[in-house]
Amino acid sequence: MKGLFRREDGFTLVELMIVVFMMTIVVVVFTSIFENVNEGVARQRDRSVANDEARLAIEQLDREIRSGNVLHDPASEAVPYYGFRIYSQANATTRGSSAYADATGSTCVQWLLNDDEELVRRFWLPGDPTVVSDWRVLASHVVNRTLATPVPAFSLDPASSSRTVVVTLMLDADTAETVSRPVRITTSLTGRNTTLGFSETVCDPAPA
Repeated sequence: MKGLFRREDGFTLVELMIVVFMMTIVVVVFTSIFENVNEGVARQRDRSVANDEARLAIEQLDREIRSGNVLHDPASEAVPYYGFRIYSQANATTRGSSAYADATGSTCVQWLLNDDEELVRRFWLPGDPTVVSDWRVLASHVVNRTLATPVPAFSLDPASSSRTVVVTLMLDADTAETVSRPVRITTSLTGRNTTLGFSETVCDPAPA
């Protein structure tokens, strides 16, 4: 008669605890891997966005410097080597208001790497720094000033008679606690071959 009944033996409590423990380990490992992958993807996305912003900013700098008649020495800026001013005709009448351009169609443009790791830009009417635009953020996560060894963002090439600007942007969008290696973008941009008789102080003083 005993053969007619199935055995109803089950797992012991110890066996159940072992199974639960092993499943917990598997879940923890899987979750950790998943989070690391997500963080890596997000970090790479942020760095890609920062790189794209910086390259677009450099393209705009290039366009304005190529049409620049007067290039101010970054060493003389309020924040030396992290600011840059030019007197440029590039798109002067399309900056939102013709009030910012003088009779030659030129305007003063200033670039600055601020304390918030942002590359910002503004422009004003030559000879009247009270007619000035707001700062506009063009690139973020630019860490030149916050590195252990700061890197100048703007400098004039002494071999170019002050007509070539060397722009270096150090980018790091990694917000993790560990220090990552910033991406370095360096380029040389050259203005017009002549100042066309314009005063070197045409964009002095810079707006407050």
